[in-house]
Amino acid sequence: MSAGAEFSTGKYGGTAPTDIFYLPVTARYATYRYSASLTVPYISVTSDGGVIPNSGGAVRGNRNMTTTSSAMRRSLVQSGLGDVIATAGYTLYDDDELMLSAVGQVKFGTANADKDLGTGENDYAAQIDSICTTDSVSIYASVGYKFVGVPAGSTLNNIGYGSVGVARAVGSASRVGLTLEVAQRTSAISEDRRSITAETRHGINESTAISVSLSRGFSASNADWLGGLYVANTF
Repeated sequence: MSAGAEFSTGKYGGTAPTDIFYLPVTARYATYRYSASLTVPYISVTSDGGVIPNSGGAVRGNRNMTTTSSAMRRSLVQSGLGDVIATAGYTLYDDDELMLSAVGQVKFGTANADKDLGTGENDYAAQIDSICTTDSVSIYASVGYKFVGVPAGSTLNNIGYGSVGVARAVGSASRVGLTLEVAQRTSAISEDRRSITAETRHGINESTAISVSLSRGFSASNADWLGGLYVANTF
């Protein structure tokens, strides 16, 4: 079980910033071969004109505000249940140095589309995860493809995505890591996603760990900055 808090801010190609609070609670079950998780988030978006989060890219242009210039819009706060995410994984190969896993994910369109908290449609994704560990250093990579749900009156593309990163153990209870993430754009008015994340994780005891992360986005489809704090507990 884990709970966290994320805050992100970015202009997403506009002139005014959009701020997003994301508060997820995740339940996870894992065996040697299988894993499953369910994430239920609360989300709050402060924006002047329609940045839709968690759609494989952020698209500016609120359906209810497209006739109003950006300079005349007021920042509005919309909040509520976010998109519920279910994930299932299967370990394809595992030895002392290399592990390969197949992962499937469904993002249910539970966030209110009228408030621009989500698209209101389901997304489906499949990916392969790999991790190679030698001594105190781990190198990990993922590659996947997402089938993006398309709301009526919109045009969104399915996307490929991937990540690569490295983590190093620091002492017996901590680790630090750096991850690069990329994804194709979901529409003609968005950009390919590119971001880099620094993270540190510390085990408080045998069952509880805390992690802190900071991400920098390098496209108009990413937040400029995203910071996160998570606490995980294993039963």
